[in-house]
Amino acid sequence: MQTIRRIAVLGGVTVLAAAALAVPAAADTQVTELASLVDGGGRDAKAVNDQGQAAGTSLAPDKSVHAVRWDADGTITDLGDSFDGKWSIAYGINNGGVVVGEVDGDGHRNPTRWDADGTPTRLDLPDGAVGGEARAINNDGVIVGWTKIGDVDHGVR
Repeated sequence: MQTIRRIAVLGGVTVLAAAALAVPAAADTQVTELASLVDGGGRDAKAVNDQGQAAGTSLAPDKSVHAVRWDADGTITDLGDSFDGKWSIAYGINNGGVVVGEVDGDGHRNPTRWDADGTPTRLDLPDGAVGGEARAINNDGVIVGWTKIGDVDHGVR
């Protein structure tokens, strides 16, 4: 009986030690204000990747809203209002620094991907769709979002 207790205690200690090693380090809780494209302009971070890059929006000098990416050191990159749109919004970023979102163009929301170098690509829409948004991207480059066909929103990948 005493041998069984020793094995049980030893097993319990092993499980507790393994659990302690599996606990992630405490996250940095210090708040860092992100830069804006204009002094005093509004900005909104919507996503962050494992490298500390963030994606979101900032007020632009022309008073429109532009999709932006912040590097881990706080450097802001204007992803612009590609395709002659009036505004753009970034919703997601993967570990490669690829950003997804939407750009206003021809009066419709156009799902858009910005490569790590900032090059925009308008994403294809299904037949009959009049607009949509790219909302998230994983590290394999798979993008999800929605598109509007008729009066109904459809989830897409």
